[in-house]
Amino acid sequence: MNRNPNDTGNKIRPSCFSGSPIWVLDAPEMYDAVAERFEIGGWIAGAKAIDRVYAAPESAGAGLEIRLQPRADVESIFHLPATGFAATCERSRLQGEKYLAIRFDCGGESYEIVVPIPGGETSPEARKRKKLDRIRPFLRCPTCFGELRDSHPARALACVACAIEYPFNEEHYDFLTPELRRQFDILATENVSANQYDGTAFNLIRRNPEGLILDCGAGLRDKFFENVVNFEIAAYGSSDVLGVGERLPFADNTFDCVFSFAVLEHVKDPFVCARELVRVLKPAGTLYCQIPFLVPLHGYPHHYYNMTRKGIENLFSEGVERTAMGTLGFGQPIFLLSWFLNAYCNGLPDAVSDTFREMKVKDLLEPGSAYFGADFVKSLSETAQDEISCCNFLIATKTVD
Repeated sequence: MNRNPNDTGNKIRPSCFSGSPIWVLDAPEMYDAVAERFEIGGWIAGAKAIDRVYAAPESAGAGLEIRLQPRADVESIFHLPATGFAATCERSRLQGEKYLAIRFDCGGESYEIVVPIPGGETSPEARKRKKLDRIRPFLRCPTCFGELRDSHPARALACVACAIEYPFNEEHYDFLTPELRRQFDILATENVSANQYDGTAFNLIRRNPEGLILDCGAGLRDKFFENVVNFEIAAYGSSDVLGVGERLPFADNTFDCVFSFAVLEHVKDPFVCARELVRVLKPAGTLYCQIPFLVPLHGYPHHYYNMTRKGIENLFSEGVERTAMGTLGFGQPIFLLSWFLNAYCNGLPDAVSDTFREMKVKDLLEPGSAYFGADFVKSLSETAQDEISCCNFLIATKTVD
């Protein structure tokens, strides 16, 4: 739900697991939902040279001319060879398809980029209304999981069991009651969380055009997908349903896929939230979850728990069968090192920071106790101590009833 500060922009997000090339769409929503001609574009970066970029032969875009160009801006960020691509599409040639498949060959392997093609309703308002109507039959009371009925004349849904009413408008359904806000420490904020989908998520969206996908903790999405329900604690323009992950307001077995990307470290009770994600997932449906491990304190509304791979396995030990686990491209240790070092430098007074930046890696490889008394240890701010501490403690006294 929260961006890594090392990201240099919303559009830089590795698309597949570590060891594979990175690819990103520069214009995933195209330019106009109904225009006959529209543009797509993006870039690919990887240790191996790109041999070919082309539209999938069996797709409606077969024969599409792909223009290639160098991307020095991407190379300067990732320090990898990068190839930019762009194409002009004619909607009439796509035969009503909802997705365009572009492939690239790299080092003897083939990868696919899934490009959503906007269409259907002519206005964003109409498309949003259609999506909310589609979601409506699956909504349930997050307090008692009872069924909901329309409450007239007010624009609200009322639980038939406990009678609690939940308002809605043209943009979203609101299940974030004051009680849930208090229980799960949901705070008002002006912070904006935004990330891009990776290639795995795009492919899951593509493979389930007639189903529903829950993006739990979606943040602000810059692409509209009619089959993706954006669930949030913040009322972004792209949010479809407001609520908390520990009390998902959906019926059992609703979704074909469930996404949870950098969210579970921010929820108050990740075990309850994990059970909720599994509960609303259809049998044989796909859960795609990403949880940070070694990252500094970050995010909204709170940052509670990071997890090892074993921690993620333990979190989802019931109700699902693991089919893959690994480290994502943007989760590799070099991103961790960069984030920690920048956070450390930013927590030092300017003069000390300048000196610290001149140090070499070998100057920092002794045990930590060897540096006690050094200026760059003594003068680190309390904010930085909180953000990147190696260990925290708690002393408490049991309350008397």
